[in-house]
Amino acid sequence: MSIISTAASAAFLVVLVASNGASAQTTPQESVSAGWAIDATISPTYLATKDVATPRWFLISMLGPDKGSSTELIVDGKTTNYPVNYGGTVLTYGKSIAAKMYLGDQPQYGSWRIVAPENLANQNFSWTIFPETNKETSAGIFDKKREVLVSFGKDLYVGDCQNGKLKVIVDDHTVVDANGRDLVLIQGGSTIVVGQSIRLSLSGTCKPNKSFNGAIRLM
Repeated sequence: MSIISTAASAAFLVVLVASNGASAQTTPQESVSAGWAIDATISPTYLATKDVATPRWFLISMLGPDKGSSTELIVDGKTTNYPVNYGGTVLTYGKSIAAKMYLGDQPQYGSWRIVAPENLANQNFSWTIFPETNKETSAGIFDKKREVLVSFGKDLYVGDCQNGKLKVIVDDHTVVDANGRDLVLIQGGSTIVVGQSIRLSLSGTCKPNKSFNGAIRLM
């Protein structure tokens, strides 16, 4: 079954946190959704400011304005260096979350959500890459090293994209095979990796306004 990017489909989760060395406690369940928007004169914008004390799971969606635009996240003061592309999402854990323009010169906008923690392992979180404008994406920033299923979806219509080859970058290192060569996925492939941050780098071509798509899923 093809995995198609759906920017509006999202989940955001609350996790166990420890306070001042005390035993871990579960934060109150939350069900919150909101929007974000930035332009060249107001960038970055904060989804959660530095004064927020509670770390959360954010599912952040990039909704517009077009395939030539993408957004970069700053999580707890650290820049991700990879974008969230038009039509894609990124699963992010942190306290302070900011978004700034990565590609494009028009105002950008999207949405984010927070949901209950039991959904963390039961959701596919989509990613999108339009190779004519950008060949990389951030897919996940977690609280700790986790097992993650990374999937590279097939085309919705055969022939939309050609020669797609996906490399997975975990904790700033490209995943390699048993011979030390970069592990490469083609469309329809998937792999389980272990890490705290997941980025994707892709080569190949698509027809105008078509994209490569896939998902990550926490195990």
